Amino acid sequence: STDGSTQYRGYNVPNAISRFDAVDWSTNDRYNPHAVVLDDQTCVLTYQKNTGSAYTVVTRVRSSTSTSFASAVVVHTQSSAPSSAINARFCPRLLKLPDSSLLLYFFSESGDLGQVVCYRSSDNGASWTQISPGVLPEPIDISGSDGWELEDLRVAYGDGQVCMIVCVESLGSTSGTYIQYASDSGGITFSLIEGPELTGAGDGNGESIDLVYANGSFVVFQALASSAATGYVRFIRLG
Repeated sequence: STDGSTQYRGYNVPNAISRFDAVDWSTNDRYNPHAVVLDDQTCVLTYQKNTGSAYTVVTRVRSSTSTSFASAVVVHTQSSAPSSAINARFCPRLLKLPDSSLLLYFFSESGDLGQVVCYRSSDNGASWTQISPGVLPEPIDISGSDGWELEDLRVAYGDGQVCMIVCVESLGSTSGTYIQYASDSGGITFSLIEGPELTGAGDGNGESIDLVYANGSFVVFQALASSAATGYVRFIRLG
């Protein structure tokens, strides 16, 4: 520790699943891990894995009685790296639905257009089926200085609806914003929502967000930096 003591702070915190559970430990690059816990305490994990010759979105499952995660399931693979127009990231995100199925969302690109792909699992993450190559009502322009760079993705379920927030940054500057979508079709198709302006995105100022459903509303937690070089977290209740 930095203060010279022998205490390992945070090493084995109360109720931790394990001490440090190494998952997919190798020299390959991994990004954007996201996990959900199912009703039977099974943990499903997704992340992006790059091997140099393949760029993939994978999932892994660990049951409540297992001591380690099962072998990776490759949900998506491509031979070329994601471009800077989607921040070189797929940003995979899992969503648990009331019928016990799982949805997996991640960014995709085709030419100058960006979309969000959706896969479904009905067997606790053991296998996946593509439900839609693009759930957004319109693709997002990711071309040139007039387009947007896709930065981050968040989804949450509540009261029969799925809310999605896409963080975008202008390719011509460091300014950005958030785009809000809603789905009443179980997260398969979305509509653009003219909600409150979630300003502050762009170049380290606002990309860090989370989205939850609590007390009957979707709530965004947004990390921001002020002009005084200090940071704060803003809470925004969505309509």
